[in-house]
Amino acid sequence: MIEIKEYNGGKNGIPQFEDRKVMWDSLQIDLVSEENPAIEEFVSHLSKHYANGSVKYGCFKLGDSEVLDWYCSRNQLKEMLFFWKVWEKEPIKSFFKLSEIDEGSNKDFEWSSPFVLGGSLAWVLDSGGPYIKPNWGGAKSKNMGEKAALELIANDYEDSLVFVNHLAWCSFFFDVAWDYTWVVLNKKTRLLHILMATDTD
Repeated sequence: MIEIKEYNGGKNGIPQFEDRKVMWDSLQIDLVSEENPAIEEFVSHLSKHYANGSVKYGCFKLGDSEVLDWYCSRNQLKEMLFFWKVWEKEPIKSFFKLSEIDEGSNKDFEWSSPFVLGGSLAWVLDSGGPYIKPNWGGAKSKNMGEKAALELIANDYEDSLVFVNHLAWCSFFFDVAWDYTWVVLNKKTRLLHILMATDTD
């Protein structure tokens, strides 16, 4: 498990507004290309069921930052407005073609647990879209969801932060019942996984 990180700045070692601003202005983020067969299988099947919508997954590496590590090591992503500011950063913004980002979306991302991530993915897959449902039983959906979750957290339950959002926080979504965002951040490796899905009737 990652140790609590200290910060050699701010006020009494606590990052301040200006520290966070400098971090967001300078933070390097890189798109990571790696094979994730279970995630790819999950995305492929969910995309078939979300026939009128879109399902997209991306993995990114967040650069070195004492301020970022200070907040991540304390599980305080929302306190640094992570779920507003990160969507404005490249290459994330271009990769997902994000626009009309809700500045208040930070409050709508809810903390979850890596232990239930697989069930969350399986439930969405098994529910299908407005018109197309899986032609298999729930056990297969559960299996695919759990396998995808294992790749997302890389078997690291201690250092994986999981957040979910079921609202339309940007123009990617149709703002109906099939809007989902899953975010998984490994505090140790700073690998950020983002999975977004939307559909409409």
